[in-house]
Amino acid sequence: MLQRYSNHEEKIHTLVKLSALPQRRGSQIVTERPRVARRPTPDEVEVIAAAYESGLTLRELGALFGFDRGTISSVVRRAGRSTRYHQRVEVDLDQAERLRAQGMTITEVAERLGVGRTTLVRARREGR
Repeated sequence: MLQRYSNHEEKIHTLVKLSALPQRRGSQIVTERPRVARRPTPDEVEVIAAAYESGLTLRELGALFGFDRGTISSVVRRAGRSTRYHQRVEVDLDQAERLRAQGMTITEVAERLGVGRTTLVRARREGR
């Protein structure tokens, strides 16, 4: 899991905490906690943020910890993590237009700029 020459004590600590969480089978979570009106503890915030980064969805984390998906989303954002979906990617439209003027296709320009074709098309349409 950790790469050669890595020295990540806090990541190891977080992975140990994650290994103690209930395991999932397929897309279903084995254990669900009942939802209660409470705030996540600082330890839960750390584990939630790490679990989100490891690939669990907001809904899965909500079911696991007994919080609403919106609460989990807030916790993830307050922990300084960005959500995976609906992120805006900045596109250098000036560079894109120069490449188009050289005869490159939209797909080639998108690959050169390191963004998806649809992202480039939307950015051009929105002028961002």
